[in-house]
Parts: sequence; C-alpha cells; structure tokens
Amino acid sequence: MSWIVTVWWLMCRRLINWWFRFWLFFLWWCINWWLRWFWLIYWWVVGRLIHWWLGFWFFFLWRCINRWLWWLRFLFLWRCINRWLWLGCINRWFWLRFLLLWRCINWWLWLRLLLLWRFIHWWFGSMLLFLWRCINR
Repeated sequence: MSWIVTVWWLMCRRLINWWFRFWLFFLWWCINWWLRWFWLIYWWVVGRLIHWWLGFWFFFLWRCINRWLWWLRFLFLWRCINRWLWLGCINRWFWLRFLLLWRCINWWLWLRLLLLWRFIHWWFGSMLLFLWRCINR
C-alpha cells in the first residue's frame, strides 16, 4: 500500500511525466483486471465444490434415512407377525401357506439387502472416481 501512496505523492508533485503515469495506471488496471478474474474463477470453483459436497451428503443421508425407515417398517411387521403366531391369532389351516409366504418375503428382503449393498458400493465408487477425475483434470 505504501508504494501506491508514494506514486500518488510523486504524481501530485509532477515529478513523474504523463507518459509514465499512463503506463503505470494501465499496468495497475491490467493487474487488477486479472486478479478480479482469478478471484471470480476461484470463488466459482469453491462454490461448485461446496454445492457438490452438500448435494452429495444430502442425497446420501436422504437415502440412508429412507432405507432405515423401510427397515424399521419391516422389523415392526415381522415382530407383529411373530406375536400373532405366538398368540394363535393366525388360523392353523393357513400355517403352511403362510410359512411359505414368509420364507419368500425373507428371501426377498435378503435380496434387497444384497442389492442395496451393491448399490452403495457402486455409488461410492462412482463418486470417488468422479472426484478423482475432477481433481486430476
């Protein structure tokens, strides 16, 4: 800052001619122009990274909460059905059919859990690959 004050004082005392004054201000204007563009690009990149980071975590937490809610629903249903079975609320004539249906539901739940695990692996892998490509560009 002190060199600007010094140049301004010399210009006011007319110790620097107008040609040197013009080129000095032109150089100062160019430097400020490029610094302004670098500043704008820097904050645009930082904003995009923050936007991507917050979007990633929002989507990830939304998926986790959604999956946990589904899992709690199925857990509640499983406990209710087991309680009905122990209390004898379900008719004995439908025992074998219900047992077969229950086995199919359990198989379907394990399949969903396996597919969810594969999806999480694919999602994290794609996010890490995307981040790696963005960093190494």
